[in-house]
Amino acid sequence: NDSHSFSLQCKLDYQACVSGKQISVKCEGRCPCPSDKSTNAGRNDRRVCSDLEFRGVANRLRDWFKALHESGIQNKKTRIVQRPERTRFDTSILPICKDSLGWMFNRLDTNYDLLLDQSELGSIYLDKNEPCTRAFFNSCDTYKDSLISNNEWCYCFQRQQDPPCQTELSNIQKQQGGKKLLGQYIPLCDEDGYYKPSQCHGSMGQCWCVDRYGNEVTGSRTNGAAECAIDLETSGDFASGNFHEWTDDEDDEDEIMNDEDEIEDDDEDEGDDDVDDDDDHDGYI
Repeated sequence: NDSHSFSLQCKLDYQACVSGKQISVKCEGRCPCPSDKSTNAGRNDRRVCSDLEFRGVANRLRDWFKALHESGIQNKKTRIVQRPERTRFDTSILPICKDSLGWMFNRLDTNYDLLLDQSELGSIYLDKNEPCTRAFFNSCDTYKDSLISNNEWCYCFQRQQDPPCQTELSNIQKQQGGKKLLGQYIPLCDEDGYYKPSQCHGSMGQCWCVDRYGNEVTGSRTNGAAECAIDLETSGDFASGNFHEWTDDEDDEDEIMNDEDEIEDDDEDEGDDDVDDDDDHDGYI
């Protein structure tokens, strides 16, 4: 009876408990109930949002989330529940997007289940000047279960933006003003403007794997080169990564290492001349 759909009875009871409201089941199935469909059908049929409108909604919401995140002040328009401090676990490490998008997901996820239902998303639907907001989040629900997971949330926003790696690279170049700074993180982009699977931070000597949106694969960070899948789309949970532009000195070090490898290979080849041809079938040359 609060115009929200709940996938489980326990979620309805939980929401009633934390909100202090008397919430009961008005009808089976998703909201709105059959008696309400006739009044809403005409309005919904008249408004079909385009991909361009979805992109505009995503950009404006992203800017809003960023402003809230950076200022630490919640907009009075929102009805985000002020929650007690986490005592058992920290879900902030779980969303795959680690910027203001991941921060906002955690603020909205009032019951810590890593899923956003309609009641938790309700605080974003308040702006009547954004008629496509609800339709935008419906498009994020790829599993059509009336819930938005942390993965669905992140990728829904990320797919609406310009190629992320090229955008990051352009922003860095603007900040540098045409000057290259030693130790500056520089993303490695593919030809389509997305992140290459392997990214490195030369001054720390570390590399890691990312998906095409730049989300770091948890546990992939290593000293030296990282072994990453060539076509990495998603791979579980992600953290945040950094980027580096290799300096001339580092390139020289790589060339020295390559020269040493070639010398060692030559020594091994000289020893191989004494090996009988009968050993070839064992896979050695």
